[in-house]
Amino acid sequence: MPANDPTILVVLNQYKRRNLLRQLSRIERQSCQIENVLVVNNSGAPSKEVEAAKLRGCTVFDIGVNTGYFGRFIAALFTKVEIVCVFDDDMIPGKSCIEHYVRQCLTLNAIVGGNGRIALSNPDKGARTPRDFGLRRDPELVDFVGHLWVCRQDWIRNMFEIPPVTFETGEDMHLCFAAKLLLGIPSVVASQSRPSHLSDQHLNLHAQSRQAGFRLPAHDTRVEVEKDFRSRGLGFVTREEQDDFLNRSRSKPIRPYRSR
Repeated sequence: MPANDPTILVVLNQYKRRNLLRQLSRIERQSCQIENVLVVNNSGAPSKEVEAAKLRGCTVFDIGVNTGYFGRFIAALFTKVEIVCVFDDDMIPGKSCIEHYVRQCLTLNAIVGGNGRIALSNPDKGARTPRDFGLRRDPELVDFVGHLWVCRQDWIRNMFEIPPVTFETGEDMHLCFAAKLLLGIPSVVASQSRPSHLSDQHLNLHAQSRQAGFRLPAHDTRVEVEKDFRSRGLGFVTREEQDDFLNRSRSKPIRPYRSR
């Protein structure tokens, strides 16, 4: 790998869905070099998918229990890299997705995600929520991102300086809120101007299954995560800040790096 290329770790998760090998096939054909692929086995038992991942050269994080939503972020700290890309298990990326997202992460100095949300307790009711999937012309500022998280490894280490309100949900919020509160790092929904840039070429088809986190009872406690960070001094984005970010990002070309 050329010296100016960032080292990249991809983290995938195996639980109840069966998309792992489909994801690996896409990761193996990415337009940029991947340092390592780490599979977190949360199924609590051996599986054909995980065994196949081992044969394909992946590192498997497997302690025989379900490490939940936070486990994949903790596991990402065991390999020294510059950039970490954590995929939800329903995301099937385009060929140049990772390269495109990493470029935005480095250029904007932001956690870049596949989709994004405005916090429920955000007082600015005019703040925009970008579309979840499909082509998007511009990166957009939000309170937190999800589905795919691309960030510097140090920002993941930073998230655990604040104790989580719960380990049952809210990992997306905790990562983004901690980065903004402690480091001033914003959360940005990535632009996806070409089909090959898409974080999910299946357009959220697999995100509607019974395993989706938003269908689980613990999802109702997410507002408590927002309250905890607001009590610590976190401020949420405003429509004015979003407009200003959009104007600045349009005048700031995405910095390229050499890829394979």
